[in-house]
Amino acid sequence: MEYAIIAKYILSFHDNSPMVIENGTVLIDGTDIVGVGKDLNIDDAEVINFGNHILMPGLINTHTHAAMTLFRGYADDIPLDSWLNDHIWPMESKLSSEDVMNGAKVAAIEALLSGTTTINSMYWHPDAEARAFSEIGIRGMIGAPIISGINTVKTFEHIFSDWHGKNDDMTRVSINPHAPYTVTGDEYLQIHEYKNNFNQSSDIPINMHTHLAETKFEMEMIRKYNLENGSAISDDIKTSTEYLDSLDILDDKIIVAHAVECTDKDIKILAENKVGVSLNPISNLKLGNNISKVDQMYRAGVKLSLGTDGPASNNSMDMFETMKINSLLQKSVNNDPSRGKAFETLKMATYGASKVIGWNTGAIEVGKKADIILIDLNKPHLQPIFSHNSLISNLVYATKATDVSDVMVNGKWRVRNREIPEINLKNVYENLNKSVYRLIE
Repeated sequence: MEYAIIAKYILSFHDNSPMVIENGTVLIDGTDIVGVGKDLNIDDAEVINFGNHILMPGLINTHTHAAMTLFRGYADDIPLDSWLNDHIWPMESKLSSEDVMNGAKVAAIEALLSGTTTINSMYWHPDAEARAFSEIGIRGMIGAPIISGINTVKTFEHIFSDWHGKNDDMTRVSINPHAPYTVTGDEYLQIHEYKNNFNQSSDIPINMHTHLAETKFEMEMIRKYNLENGSAISDDIKTSTEYLDSLDILDDKIIVAHAVECTDKDIKILAENKVGVSLNPISNLKLGNNISKVDQMYRAGVKLSLGTDGPASNNSMDMFETMKINSLLQKSVNNDPSRGKAFETLKMATYGASKVIGWNTGAIEVGKKADIILIDLNKPHLQPIFSHNSLISNLVYATKATDVSDVMVNGKWRVRNREIPEINLKNVYENLNKSVYRLIE
């Protein structure tokens, strides 16, 4: 299907510069953007004029645990160690594939309705998340956490053949060592080797996706964990980032989540190795962890993106909220309102995130996949708009998830007038609650 979509403002990014076209058109043919501008030939297209809207790239959530909608509100106001060991992990041991399917569907719906077109989710029963994302129509990267003594790369090998690059390349699989305090150095090396071997023979590469530098005590946990598994770490290694670097596994096909306890040396390591970082400011705040040195990372050239983390440690899949908090935190911790600029944060959630996750999305330009969202500007909190800078500031500091009116993923409308066609939301929500009640029992 060919569409000519007209909007008051078309917003995109190219490298470090925002691009705004007023009263422009985006031409879409099949899954691709084939034209962007003012004087396009639209004679053969279905013309949709949205009027006073912003058309922009869909947001990309580079780190979450989607099906944890099941545990939203279950273990709030508890430190991370107790949250995991005493509450979340015992509940997760009872999960079925159907439970994960039910939770992931709700996450995908919530994400689409709030303008997110791509999710990178690390969670159990990844095939169930893949089916859920496919059914709802969101672009998804899936993969189970690998934890020593519980599973290995081989456990999920069939997921790669079943799902990676399938669904018109709407679904990809990542390989996910959970964290350096739950996976040994030898296992990280094995996973890294598997990733490299896979990528040498595949047109669609896979990423490694892991937690890193999330808490102050992480290095202490890593030393203890490795000693328990017969391996000592040199005293010269001071941080978890230095530790992974010492294994020689950091490269441009690894995504690390959180990175709140990174030193200046760590930031240099991440930049030099072109590591993709997913910042999760709201989850870190809620779990009482630190605040990432986002401004320093940005200036150092680290590949930055944003994530919500799971709905149990954030309670929301709202990337607009994540963008606002990310910018405000940088102003506060640096005592400088010029830090955390709106366009930098917006780029992290779109163009920058596409570089981290590896899909040809994240911008409104010819050749990109048609993952787009439309923001309704006919709202009091989005007025006035008197310049392109004010437009971008409003998107980060004032826009709400409910301002998203329409969403297209891979050239198909998934949200129209804030409704998801052909999805019975009542049944989806009922199935989620049935799973939750069963798990609690």
